[in-house]
Amino acid sequence: MLVLALIISLILAFVSIWRYKKVFNPFTIEAYFTILFMIVPQLFIINSSSDGGLYFYSDLVIIIYVVCIFVGTLININSFKIKPIEHAGAINIFNVLLYVALIGPLMPFLLSKGISARGFREFYETVVFTKYASFYELSKLVLYFIIFFKLVKQQKFSRGFFILFPLVFFYGSRFVILDCIIYLCVYLEQFKHLSVRRIISVCVVGAAAIGGYTYLQFSSENISTLLVSYFDIYKNQSKLINMLMNGDVDYFNGEIYFSSYLKFIPRILWENKPKQFGFAIINYTIFPYEAARGYMPSFGLGVTFADFGFISIIWTGLFNGFLRNFFYRIFIKSKNNLSFFLFIFPFAMITNLFLLLYLVVDFSLTKWFRKHDKSASPELNMSNE
Repeated sequence: MLVLALIISLILAFVSIWRYKKVFNPFTIEAYFTILFMIVPQLFIINSSSDGGLYFYSDLVIIIYVVCIFVGTLININSFKIKPIEHAGAINIFNVLLYVALIGPLMPFLLSKGISARGFREFYETVVFTKYASFYELSKLVLYFIIFFKLVKQQKFSRGFFILFPLVFFYGSRFVILDCIIYLCVYLEQFKHLSVRRIISVCVVGAAAIGGYTYLQFSSENISTLLVSYFDIYKNQSKLINMLMNGDVDYFNGEIYFSSYLKFIPRILWENKPKQFGFAIINYTIFPYEAARGYMPSFGLGVTFADFGFISIIWTGLFNGFLRNFFYRIFIKSKNNLSFFLFIFPFAMITNLFLLLYLVVDFSLTKWFRKHDKSASPELNMSNE
């Protein structure tokens, strides 16, 4: 059934590329993780046909989710053109200062592990379980803003880009690098009008870079064992969904989703912040002893399914597909920094708060400049007389 999920996903991907005339369109950006990290690896690693009962509901969830994303992109409502953030340079100065403040507490962890691919991985595995985990999450988001504010504004690759982009490798996570490469591909495809063939070439180069980086991180380990352990999302997802379907675990009724926002509150500010929030609730439920020792595997779509079952999957797929398409149409009409961020970033509270803050600052700066221009104009008129 997983093969069927891949066939359906590829058909929908090709249809979406034909429909939007872009490789990185609302469907592919929203569904790529499910396809590349939950379907494709498992076909090489897991012989799901040997135990169809274990994987049936998991495969069904994947198919429903992918189809719902595609259906969501077909829902069109009137879009509109939005104004850009005019004072991007000034806002980026604020972003740089914020970034420095966020990475400051992380530097001792990074330096203690060493400046190497292996050290970056150990830094990542260490810091995400400390009270500075929120600093890690927020700093990578701010770094994305710094890089792409500058790139979209200048419409060219400056020296600053080649200084900033390599910083994503310091985070030790392949997903941080992958996200940044996808954002870069959207920029190249939309602003530089790269053809489908060239975009695919960029993707191949990016995949090779991530593959090489991963090898350097784990070069001393057996690569096949690593891949099996790394792509355990599918097995964990299948186990969780079966437990929920069989009644071995109760549905969480929104507790997982709403508590996930606690990750953005630094533990340094809330020392007694619960350890069980977001997907960690599932880990403490299914692997209590391992979770207590810091073992936090991912459960893929099982995290979404655990709140309200198939209703969660259908609603999330439809909603995410609809939002991606809606913001994409705004982006196509506007083609500026604000619409770019709305399209590429997942619709989430923390990114929305950042964008709202930028809009407030931008509005305040515009109002301040206009006020001073008006106050200066009478003096200018008198001097002309």
